[in-house]
Formats: sequence, structure tokens, C-alpha cells
Amino acid sequence: MSTESEIIAARHSSEDVRRLIGADALVYQDLESLCRLYSDLSCCMACFSGEYPTGLDPDALERVGREKRESGRAGHGA
Repeated sequence: MSTESEIIAARHSSEDVRRLIGADALVYQDLESLCRLYSDLSCCMACFSGEYPTGLDPDALERVGREKRESGRAGHGA
């Protein structure tokens, strides 16, 4: 499970992400439209919504992220 610190857009502005990935432009599709597009699939949207289907509360998710960082298992990207 990726943590917020591993998702580049959680830490950088859209303009920063655009520059970091070398894109001419960067446009995000809103989550509602994305869900409609894939409504026939049973897929997890947690990376986009922050609502993880784990049953864990936000404190537990933060603890998982902290443990990953402390163990060196978390990717840190750009």
C-alpha cells in the first residue's frame, strides 16, 4: 500500500509535477469522472480518494506510513 509521502502529487504542486515528469502540460481528471469511467470494474480508488478499504482508521494508516519510512521500505521519489 502506498503512503501519501510516496505519491508525488501529494507533495508537489501541479506545476512542479509537470516539470518533474517533463510534460508539456498536466491535467488531472476529477475523481467522480474517473469512477464513472470505470464503474463496471471493481477497483480500488484509494490512491486518489484517500479512502482505503482496509478498515483502518487514519491514525493506523499514519502508523503504517511511519513504520515504512523508518524501515527504509518507503519510496521517496522526487
